[in-house]
Amino acid sequence: MVRPPILPMTAKAVTELPRGDGWSFEPKYDGFRAVAFARDGRVHLQSRQLRDLTAGFPDVAAAVARLGDVVLDGEVVVWRGGRFDFAALQDRLRSGRSRVHGLVAAAPAAFVVFDLLALSGKDLRDRPYRKRRRKLEKLTFPDGLVLTPATTDPAVARSWMLGTIHTGIEGVVAKRLDQPYRCGVRAWRKHRIRVTAEAVVGGITGSIDAPRELILGRHDEHGRLRIAGRTTPSSRPPRRGSQQSSRSKPTPGPNACPRTAGALLGPPTPASAPTSSSRSPPTSRSTDSDGATPCGSSARGTTSGQATSRRGCCPLRAPEDRVPQTASGSTRSLGSTCRAGA
Repeated sequence: MVRPPILPMTAKAVTELPRGDGWSFEPKYDGFRAVAFARDGRVHLQSRQLRDLTAGFPDVAAAVARLGDVVLDGEVVVWRGGRFDFAALQDRLRSGRSRVHGLVAAAPAAFVVFDLLALSGKDLRDRPYRKRRRKLEKLTFPDGLVLTPATTDPAVARSWMLGTIHTGIEGVVAKRLDQPYRCGVRAWRKHRIRVTAEAVVGGITGSIDAPRELILGRHDEHGRLRIAGRTTPSSRPPRRGSQQSSRSKPTPGPNACPRTAGALLGPPTPASAPTSSSRSPPTSRSTDSDGATPCGSSARGTTSGQATSRRGCCPLRAPEDRVPQTASGSTRSLGSTCRAGA
């Protein structure tokens, strides 16, 4: 029997996807890593740092409880305005019980499941990932849970990183099919994609002699300069032409927990998509330029890779009135799943 707390298995950062046979690839999501323990109708959600997340995500706990006695590893996510909203996850943890219920109604969370550690009281951690995945695919997921897509084809895995940049997929995690679940061990591999875009430094915060942040702008379709983000605070003045990392918030929009992972992963990759990074404007950040001092230099901002493809997707079930359609205007069957070799 697997009881909390346990240290989850983690991934080591790499600069390219592993080569050769025996690897399975999964999208990396922008959410909270969590291990869900369900037994006798009671659920405990544990973070990677062994923190109790249950009170902040009662919707996820209720969904996991419907699976019976299980221990699942996955990612808690919130979908808002057409992409993953990490700030909404943080807001859940900062809120009291009464406000959390309001947030659940406004922006429901979902649990993207990628591993099965125990089932019906039996510990499965010593079994190879291939067998754990096979058992995971046989479960019937209720509303609010989704089985993450997985593939053994590196080309499909690369397409998840290169299709679009607005959904919030951060990269790809690679796992050995013959590997047991090793608690607290950094034995998986994760590859992040970085997407670059040119931006104009339209202003600064702080004094002109010692600027604290750079305000970055991008021209819209009408040629007007719009705020795209700002750099992280610095105690030293940045040099002209230096690279700064920009941060952005999701564009406000309808809050919908997608029914399919196809909606999470975005539209198919264009045939002409690049193979490493693509130039695309960063998502607009809702902010103002109060206190900004005009200047005229330019800089190149970078954002973590968030581009993905719909290929090899699995369903995310959610209420009918909260289901955004895919690019083709249709949604997938609720009963379908992905195979590790698909």
